[in-house]
Amino acid sequence: MKRTEEVSERIRTCLGCRRQLPQGEFLRILRGPDGVLVPDLKKRLPGRGGYACFDRQCLQEALSPTRLRRAFRGESTESISVDAFVEQLLLQLKESVKNLLGMACKARKAVFGKTEVREALESGLLRFVAVASDCEQSRRQEMTDRCEKRTVPYLAALSVADLGQISGRGVMDFVGIIDRGFAEQMIVLGDRLRRLDLLERRPDALPVSTGSRKSRSREGR
Repeated sequence: MKRTEEVSERIRTCLGCRRQLPQGEFLRILRGPDGVLVPDLKKRLPGRGGYACFDRQCLQEALSPTRLRRAFRGESTESISVDAFVEQLLLQLKESVKNLLGMACKARKAVFGKTEVREALESGLLRFVAVASDCEQSRRQEMTDRCEKRTVPYLAALSVADLGQISGRGVMDFVGIIDRGFAEQMIVLGDRLRRLDLLERRPDALPVSTGSRKSRSREGR
């Protein structure tokens, strides 16, 4: 077994709800040398860390002084609000979405724009759709309706400019992924954004969805 596989199989405990799951299912909370707490999404940063679910209530519990003292064996930590912590995490999640989409584009596993994405949807080739969060509402609604009809997951977490930069084609409303592996990774990122309740917390937050209920159930099997 590779080292990365071994790491993903290690069982950890959420500091909030105390649920035990493989390490890869959790967010790592890193304590830096200065006692500052930061989200370590990729679990690669050096330093002592604890783990929590991608869930606002779990993070609220995990960041409490009592839980932190227990997790870091009495070492002092700077207090941080859940909102401030989640803001940092959101930036990391968005960057991961950008990087993953960029890799799919370079691997030629993506289609671009309304026409190409719609054709791939109708032909059954599409596995996932990235929808620009700031594209015209009617265009966005039309595309998400088509995704729901075809039970294709979608995520509206990046801007028109972001998708344009990633695709190298100027401004872009839609990018479709035709590779199952890339799509499954995007579904995980979208689910983590959704579980953080960003829409409920902030009216101007980025629209997040991972497709229809039927699609999410199918992908979870």
